[in-house]
Amino acid sequence: MSNVDPPPYPPPPTYPPPPPQDPLPSAVRPGRRLRPWGALTQVALFGTLITAGGLGWEIKHRLDLLNDFVADPQRDALGGLAAADDRVHAWGIAYLVAYLATVVAWVTWFFIARTSAEKHNEYVLRFGRGWAIGSWFTPFLSLWRPCQMTNDILSASELPSDAPHWASRRYVLVGSWWGFFVAHNLSVRFYQGDPQSVSAFRRHSYYELVSVSLGLVAALLAILVVGRITGANDRRRTELQSAGAVSWNDLESRATVSRVSAGGFRRRRG
Repeated sequence: MSNVDPPPYPPPPTYPPPPPQDPLPSAVRPGRRLRPWGALTQVALFGTLITAGGLGWEIKHRLDLLNDFVADPQRDALGGLAAADDRVHAWGIAYLVAYLATVVAWVTWFFIARTSAEKHNEYVLRFGRGWAIGSWFTPFLSLWRPCQMTNDILSASELPSDAPHWASRRYVLVGSWWGFFVAHNLSVRFYQGDPQSVSAFRRHSYYELVSVSLGLVAALLAILVVGRITGANDRRRTELQSAGAVSWNDLESRATVSRVSAGGFRRRRG
């Protein structure tokens, strides 16, 4: 046998280096985009505004007919009063449907706005996110807690991210809207029931007209409140993204790409 060295083994194959791991950024994660839900809520409020306007117009027309009948009982105005009353009831049903749709849209938008606000400044938020829904339906507490939360949500997007808890603002727009909203809901209590006389029916119609007017102003101011909060939230979200923050969906996408790439590298190596 010869002392010939065996041929060398082929060099091990080379593999491409693993993809770099993209660390999660340390920047503040921006909140959710509110524009779609804000627009939907404003549309619902606009529907409430239109139906409330139609209801108020028909109440005013019925009241005019009733005053004419009181001034001249000999006039045959009962047929016109009956038709006007039917139109009031029809507009009342339309207003109720629009109002219920607005409640659903508003509470959903409000909860998303509260959740997004804590990404911008959690220090000025005095109450947990669960109160964004519960505060609207809790007796007595519903008279002031939603207004406080609305001020906090707007403050979180308009104040610096490190503003302390005592820096939360009270906005004139929010206070005005809330005052008309509460006044509208309380005024409904004054004309409940079935009037049994002409004078009682006239008084009932005046109460209805005042209540609907308050509701009209409250709906108009609510549209402005939604626009103010939605705009402030989305501007802060854009600022944070420009500063290097990414959304949670972006983080999940990056993590998924990294896991898939690493898995493919392990399969090629195996």
